[in-house]
Amino acid sequence: MRSGVPRGDVERVEPAQWARGVCSSRDIARGVCSSRDIAGSECRAATWERVEPAQWARGVRGSVLHAREVAHVCWHARGDYVCCTLRPGAAGGAGGARAVLVHQLSRRRSQLPLARCKGLVQCALFHPTRPQLLVATQRVVRVYDLLKQELVRKLLTGAQWISNMAVHPAGDNLLVCSYDRKCIW
Repeated sequence: MRSGVPRGDVERVEPAQWARGVCSSRDIARGVCSSRDIAGSECRAATWERVEPAQWARGVRGSVLHAREVAHVCWHARGDYVCCTLRPGAAGGAGGARAVLVHQLSRRRSQLPLARCKGLVQCALFHPTRPQLLVATQRVVRVYDLLKQELVRKLLTGAQWISNMAVHPAGDNLLVCSYDRKCIW
C-alpha cells in the first residue's frame, strides 16, 4: 500500500485474494475489472477509482482516492477490510467522525463507521478477535462495537497526546504510546 501525500490515494498491490474476490478470471485476462465491480462509495470522503491497464500490469488491483491525506492504515485480521485515518483539513475542520474510514475491498465500498467523535483522531485499529474498532484521539482511546454501532468502552490514558497504539494478536493487551514519552499498557 502506498499513500500519496497531495491526493491522499491508497492503492492495494497484488494479493491473490483481490483477484479472486472481486474480479473474475475473464476480467483478469483482459487486464481490467468491469464497471459492475466499481460500486459507488457509501460516503463522499473516499472514491474508488478504475485501475489503468499499466497499473494492473504492475500489480495494482484497486485504488481509493481520499479527500485528505492518509495518516494511518490498519488491516483487518481477515484481510478484506482496511481502516484509514485521515489527517485534519487545512482549516483543522472535518476531523472527528470523518477522519476514520473503513474500506471493504471485496465489494469496493467505503463507510464512515463513527457518527461523531470528540477530538482529533490519531489512529484507529481493528480488534484482532472481536468486531470492534479502537479509535485513539489526543487523550482517550474509545472502543466501538461495529455490529451494534455503539461505544463499548472509553479508556482514559493519562497521556497528554497519544501518538500511536498497538493491540496484541490475542486481543487482550493494548499498548498506547504518547509524544510526552509515556508508554501505557
